Amino acid sequence: MAYEYTLIDTPQALSSLLSKLYELERTRPALFIDLEGYDLCRHGRIALITIHASPLAMTYLVDVTTLGEASFTTEGENLPGKTLKSLLEDKEIPKVLFDCRNDSDALYNLYKVDMGGVIDLQLMELATRKRRQRAYVK
Repeated sequence: MAYEYTLIDTPQALSSLLSKLYELERTRPALFIDLEGYDLCRHGRIALITIHASPLAMTYLVDVTTLGEASFTTEGENLPGKTLKSLLEDKEIPKVLFDCRNDSDALYNLYKVDMGGVIDLQLMELATRKRRQRAYVK
């Protein structure tokens, strides 16, 4: 099975992507997100944000290295004020991540993005463990 992906490395491509993402249904998780970077934390750099939009059967690779601050300030087509930053912060748009601690730390400290609507799969997995298996979870 081939997976489709698109590199987002221009403000125009990002604007078009945001228009698609803001149209997605919000009743169940549709966005699956991961960040890649160098020493991914408040002292590192974000290089790439991978966004899989399951209803579109498409994965988008947002090139933060190329776009820089524009990754978070570019507005969607005909969507004033709707940016990747506002999408990531929106508590009404469910987003699935796995162990988002470093991702969230980097986003907040490097770009002032305060993640909202996050479903952390690692926390869900830990919560389903039997009591003895959770001995080291605090």
